[in-house]
Amino acid sequence: MRFPSHFFRAFIVVFCLWHMGATALYAIPASVRDPLSVFVKQSILPVIRPYFLVTSQWQQWNLFSPDPLMRVTKYTFERQTATGWQHIAQLDIPPATRNKNIDIFKILNRLDGDGDKDQPVRAAFVRSYCTAAGVPPNGHLRLHTTYYDIPLTKLTYAQWQQWQPAIQEGAITLVSCAAAL
Repeated sequence: MRFPSHFFRAFIVVFCLWHMGATALYAIPASVRDPLSVFVKQSILPVIRPYFLVTSQWQQWNLFSPDPLMRVTKYTFERQTATGWQHIAQLDIPPATRNKNIDIFKILNRLDGDGDKDQPVRAAFVRSYCTAAGVPPNGHLRLHTTYYDIPLTKLTYAQWQQWQPAIQEGAITLVSCAAAL
């Protein structure tokens, strides 16, 4: 009965190497521009991303904060009615607070950055909210985003007094809610 123990040990070693390598590659900062890092981000990260999303390991905390958060985002769930779009819920996290919706906000924020690649995941996420939002079968629900970026450059006090955010808006995802099974 030595085969299962050797097989099990080999499996553990391979899994640990996979996990360490995937974690190291996933932590490559978004700001890198050298050809090797760009190649890794474009070709290898699409293979690694599902592993991190499924196992909820996608949170990245920059240890020494070299790339602080520069975007302020608000997500709004809206359902379609006969008169237009009706506001249902809003997720915007005030700075430095613990909010009961922080986990949902983190998921949405992560799914917001990759364009059409994560569209099926975003659609499934929004569709899962149909019942809680009271959307009738074949009704429509959308997740709308509003955001602005804080400037990366250092501004003087007078410049900050004059600064106005360039607010950008758009519907992230529009889904048709299916009848409950």
